[in-house]
Order: sequence, then C-alpha cells, then structure tokens
Amino acid sequence: QYARVSHNSKPKDLLKLLIDHWKLPIPNLIISVTGGAKNFKLNQRDQEIFNRGLIKAGQSTGAWILTGGTNIGVVKAVGRAIIESQSLAWVGKGTKREQLHCVGIAPWSYVDNCQSLINKKENESIPKDYNVEPIVRRDCPVPLNPHHSYFLLVDDGTLRKYGGEIKLRGRLEKCIAEKNCDDRLLDTVSKVSNTNKTILFLLCASHSGFGLGKPVVLLVLEGGLDCIKIVHEGISKRIPAVVLEGTGRAADLIAFASKHATKMLVAYPKLKDQEDGKKDLQYHINLVKECIADEKLITIFKLGEQKDQELDLAILSALLKAQCASKLDQLRLALNWDRADVAREKIFTEEVHWPPGSLDEPMLTALIKNRVEFVKMFMENGVNMKDFLTMGKLSLIDIAFSLKDVGRLLKKLMGAHYEPLYLRDRKFVDESIDHDVLISVSARLAGTNNYNLVEAATSNLGDETIVFDNPIHEMFLWAVLSNRPEMAYFMWERGEESIAAALVGSKLFMAMASDNKIDSEKSAALIKDAKKFEELAISVLEECYTQDEYLSQMLVKREMINWGGLNCLQMSGSADGERFISHPCCQSTLDEIWTNGIRSSTSMVPIATLLPFLIPLLISFEKQEDDDRYSGFCSSVFNDIKRFYQAPVTKYWGTVFWYIIFLGLYSYVILFSFNAFPSIPEWILLGWIYTIAVELFRQVSMAPAAKYRRQQYMSRWTMVAEVVSIFIAVIGFCLRWIPQAMEAARILYCLNGAIFYARVLRFYSFSISLGPKLVMIKRMIMEVILFLYILVIFLVGYGVVSQALLYKNIPVTAENILQIIQRPYWQMYGELMLEKIEGNSQNKPKVVRLCIITF
Repeated sequence: QYARVSHNSKPKDLLKLLIDHWKLPIPNLIISVTGGAKNFKLNQRDQEIFNRGLIKAGQSTGAWILTGGTNIGVVKAVGRAIIESQSLAWVGKGTKREQLHCVGIAPWSYVDNCQSLINKKENESIPKDYNVEPIVRRDCPVPLNPHHSYFLLVDDGTLRKYGGEIKLRGRLEKCIAEKNCDDRLLDTVSKVSNTNKTILFLLCASHSGFGLGKPVVLLVLEGGLDCIKIVHEGISKRIPAVVLEGTGRAADLIAFASKHATKMLVAYPKLKDQEDGKKDLQYHINLVKECIADEKLITIFKLGEQKDQELDLAILSALLKAQCASKLDQLRLALNWDRADVAREKIFTEEVHWPPGSLDEPMLTALIKNRVEFVKMFMENGVNMKDFLTMGKLSLIDIAFSLKDVGRLLKKLMGAHYEPLYLRDRKFVDESIDHDVLISVSARLAGTNNYNLVEAATSNLGDETIVFDNPIHEMFLWAVLSNRPEMAYFMWERGEESIAAALVGSKLFMAMASDNKIDSEKSAALIKDAKKFEELAISVLEECYTQDEYLSQMLVKREMINWGGLNCLQMSGSADGERFISHPCCQSTLDEIWTNGIRSSTSMVPIATLLPFLIPLLISFEKQEDDDRYSGFCSSVFNDIKRFYQAPVTKYWGTVFWYIIFLGLYSYVILFSFNAFPSIPEWILLGWIYTIAVELFRQVSMAPAAKYRRQQYMSRWTMVAEVVSIFIAVIGFCLRWIPQAMEAARILYCLNGAIFYARVLRFYSFSISLGPKLVMIKRMIMEVILFLYILVIFLVGYGVVSQALLYKNIPVTAENILQIIQRPYWQMYGELMLEKIEGNSQNKPKVVRLCIITF
C-alpha cells in the first residue's frame, strides 16, 4: 500500500493513515534504518548477523521499521532481511510468527516510474503493477524496494531530487516518540481489542499535541554527510542511535569519533577535498561532536566481533541506556526480547521503586509468553501471587478453557478420586454461561506455546474480586495443562506439598501423552516430562526419608484436600509410578498398611485365620500409642484380635478361603445337584452370587466421582469378568425355570464356572512370587496374539485349498464351513486324517491326487 503525501503533512495525519486506514498495529518500538544509498554492500556474514538481529528485534516487539523505501544501499539490505523473515514466518503446525511491518518513506520525484503510481480517477484505490528494474543508473531515479509493505511517497515539488523526505520522517519519528496524549488513553489503546482500537485511537488523535510515546531507535549503517545530519537531528530529539561499526563512511566516522574524538581528521580525509573544505569540515566535525556529546544516546556495535551479543540486544541496550522510555516501557521491551539478564541489571535497580500492582500487567504477559525468568524476577520484586491471581486473570491466561472446563479436564485426567476446586466451589462456577464442550487435551497440545499478548477490554476481564486460597497451586496446574514444563517446575519449587504436586504433574503429563491425537515426538516429550516430575517426587521423598523415616511414612499416607483427598501412594499408583512405589519408604508404608502392625511371619496369618483361637499364640503386634489403655489381659487380647481382623492381609486370606468354599459349592451344584427344581446348595450359591453383585455395585457406585470410578473399574479385565459372570448367572437362573431351556441353562452354569475359576488369578496377583509371573504371561499372550494373526492366514488358505481338492461342489452348510478350519487345525497338532484324505482321493485324476499328496 502506498500514499503520495506532501512534505509538510502533519505527522498525526500520517499516523491516522497508517493505523486507521492501513490497519497497522500500534507498535511497541520504531526502528529507523538509515545509511548508505549507492555503493553500500554487506558481506554474507555481516548480512546474516544484520538479518538475524533485525528480524528478532522486529518480531519480538511488534516494531515498525522505517527506511528510505528505495531499492538501493541499506534499504536493499533491509529488504533481504524481510525476505528471510517471510521464509521463517510459518513454524510448527499452523502457528504464524509476528510479521515485520516495514514502512518506506521515499522522495516522490526520485522514484523510478512514479507516474505509473498515479490513479487516473480521483479517490480511486486499485492495485498497481509496478516493475522493479534490477539495474540502478547513477544520478537517475531508483525503484521502490519490492519487499516493503507500505510506502509514504513525499512530494516536495522538486524534480529528481532527494532530501525533502528527511524532515518529514524526522517529524514523524518525533511524533511517535513524544507522549503528549493522556496516559490513560494510551494505556487503554494498548489493552483493548482490535475492534475498539480504532475508536480509541481517533480519540487520542483528536487530542492536541498527539503522540504515541513509543521508543524510537536509529540504526546507522555506512552513509554519507546526509546520514550524519540525520543522526544529529535524531540525537537532538533524544532519539538513541545504534551505529554499526565496520560498515564504512559515516557509521565508522561516528564510531571512531566516540572512541577517539581528537582523531576525526584521520578518520574521514575526504572532507578536506570538498569545496569550501575548511568550513564544511568544521561544520560536520561540530555535528559529529554534538552526536557523541551524550554517550547515553550512542551505542557502537561492531559486526561480527561481539560473539556474546547480537544486534537486537544492542538495540535494547541502546534504549535502556538512553532512558528514552519509562521504566515500565523499558520492562515491556526487555520482556518482549526475553532478556531477563538485561532487565535485572538495568531496570530492577535499587533506585527504582515499583508501587503495588504496577507489575501486574508485565507479570500477566510473562505468564502468557512463558517467560520463566521474568516471572521469578517479578515475584522477587514485590508481586504477591495471592493478590495478583484472580479469577479474571486466570481466565485470561487460560484462554482456551473456561474454569469449569479446566475442572472437568482435571477430573478426567486425574481419575476417579480428584475433586477439583472449580467444580466443588460454587464461587468459581458460573452456571449462566453456556460452556462449550470439553476441549480435549490434544487440541491444546496440537500447536506450540507461542501465544500472542492478551487483548481484552477492561469490561471483560472477569471478576477481579475473587481470589484463590492457593494461587501457586492453580498456576502449577495451568502450567502443566498448557504443556509448559519449565514454568510448572518453577511453580512446583514455590508451592506446597512438593511430593504430591510432582506426582500430579507426572500423572497429568502421562495422561496427556496417552492421547491418541498427539504425535509421537510430542508424546515422547510429555513422557520425558512425566518421568522428570516423578524423579522430583522421589528426590524429595528420599531427603525426607533420610531425615525421619516415621514422618516420611506419615507424609505418603496423608490425604491432601488440595488434591482431591488422595494420598501420595494412590497418586503414584494411578500414574503408574513404579519407581516411586518401589522406594523403601513407600514399601515399608505399604507393608505397615498391609499387616496393620503384625510382627509375626505372614505365614502364620492364614493359620490364625482358619483357627481364630490360636491368634493370641501365633500373632504378635507392634506397640501403638493407645495400647496403654488396654491394661488388662482380656482387653489386650480383644484389642489384638480386633487389629488382626482389621488388617488387610487377614481380609485377603479370609476372602481366599471363602472363595475356595464358593468354588467347591459351585462345582458341587453343576456336577451333582443341577435338578429341575433348585436345590438348597443352589439357593445358597445364588445368594452368594448376589452378595458378589452387591459388593461390585458398592465399589463402583457408592463412592465419590461414581462416573469416573465406573470408567476406572470397567477398564480392568477382572471387573469385566465379574460383570459378565453375574449377567450369565442371572440369565442361566431365569432359563432353568423353562423346561425347554434347561440344557441351555446348564451350559451357561458350566461356562460361568470357568469364569469363576479364572477369577482365582486375581488372588495370585497379590503374591510376590506369582504376581510377576502373571504379568509375564499377560505380556506373552499379547505377543502370541500377534503371531496368531499370521497363523490364521495359512490355516484358512490351506483349509480352503485342501477342501476344494478333496470335495467338488459341496453344499454350503455350517458343517462344511467348519471343516475348512477344523482339518488344518487338528493337523497342526498331528491328527493328519489320512484315512479320509486317501479314501476321497482314490477316484481323483492323477494330477489332483498329486496335488493332494503335496498339500
């Protein structure tokens, strides 16, 4: 887009054109590039350094880049940088970087083929075809650079001359730098959405002495005498300049002068040969002296020498050194550049005082942009998370979710036990809002974490009066769910209940990694983060266990309200945290829970379970604090018996023995007592199955988060087997009352017996010796199933061919179809069935017989 403007145009009108009509976003920084126009050329290495620094400075801050606009010299180098930024514009999956907004301010009469840009009709706005000539002739108009987005073509009434645009460009830069508009209006402009930005901008523009108050920096490359004048004019307006030493001519002169002010005659000898040399020389020497008079406004950058410094950092350092912006604006620039080291050194000094609440906006930006070091620095310099984090701010940070959706998502990922704050506490639930369906975790993780700065009207900031009791807890969950492991680690370090928080982080990362919509690379990264947080939990537990074993065991057993009433053992179990569970502290705690303080050998427990009168003789207990209350012999024995039957190991053996009795009764019924009318053992058996169904219903339904517990239980094969066995028992019991279906009922009873016997494997899983074997068998069966897929191909293929060779045009019956699979199946076990094969092949042709023998 371009516009032909007068050399005496008002800067505020030009800003209205750029922002209101051309829809450029209000910049956070203006980079004004000036320098050589004719023979300027950078070598490849310096061009790469220049491109990288300019792109990073422009994209990270949303800056405007002002140039001369013509396709020659320094402007051409800027054009190459723009090309490179466009080639890097798209990264990741559909995530676009900030575009460079480059505005060229060129003299109208010195633009090649400028007449082709004139509209034939007044107020006409149509695209124009503009051809850029690759060859630029000396002392002739030059074409516009094709890589600029916007052009202001300045017409001062001269013909084929340049220089008239310099003063207009200087006034425009001054207007942008001056902050004469009401501060409240400018702050509002920076916060509101794009829809309302134009209206508020016009309100600012109508103010007398309008200015944006945005920092401006000059970038000087090479150049001639006009370049010295431009730098001098900028310096006189308190606009800092970054001079690229080594690019030649004016840039080297200014750089040399700032280091060796007395040797400028040697640095620029061409001044001596000009007409009226002494006068002209003294004039430009004075200009250079005034340019370097204030060292805060001049920053020298040597291309290729500062290995630990980039051009974008030199621009930032120049802005901070010149103090041309407020401390808050300087902080915003450092935040956009992600230079916490610079901010800590030059902004957060002892002389600067930050009033309460002044860092809230940068803090919000740092959280959204995932600037961990800045968040840490803000918290060190007065940001109180309890005062900062409100419901409105958390809603802004977590844009992709409503708080209610976050609660549902946490409940889904954490499993059956989690009761999140957003669903439990009514003050965080707005039932009047029509929430969208729950956003899946994969939708959140499909892109990258390059979020744009939040733009929301102050009226839509949410309820700022509602605060959180534990804001670090909320920020930790937000960081994990938004896949920001560094931020999550920082919040974990400052939060409470470190072991539980680390296990929750591991559980959430592992749950997100299991989503089938996540690509393998991202899933591997999530699994790595999950293991890292598990390691953190183990390291903290190890330190606690070294200091005090008893308190450490109490720690892993303690239920935590902030985490849905779970304890660390339950969390680690749901997250498959095998390494955490295997820690000596967890193992000793589980042993204590399992035995309930029984000191005797576990082999004595089944004997005492079968013979209760031997409990006082076989079982001894560890001393507890309340044992002193049972001073008498009888009360002490009664307490021991009570503790014995409350121990999980006793309940386990009791369940095993009773289940053995149940299997014996079931076997007796289906073998010896399945009559037309149910016998007494069968009625007892049915009552027993009814109690199993009631217990299953209690486990699934009579607990918090019943819906999620159902999902959890139904994912276990043992629970599925119990449900199936109960249904078969009910169907079989109903069919046995129908005389015609008695045989079907007996078959169902028999099949159900196999399922009940298979349930014995559940008791083996508690054994130290048998449990690992079951895991091995399960994994082996899964591998065998894969081989069966291959075997089926050969079985079916061989069965079809052999059946076709032996029998011709047989009828389609179930028996014949079954033989296709049955014959090769039995032959695989050695039952060759040669009699049938040879008998059927006697009357066949020799070729067919040969094929049959071959098969």
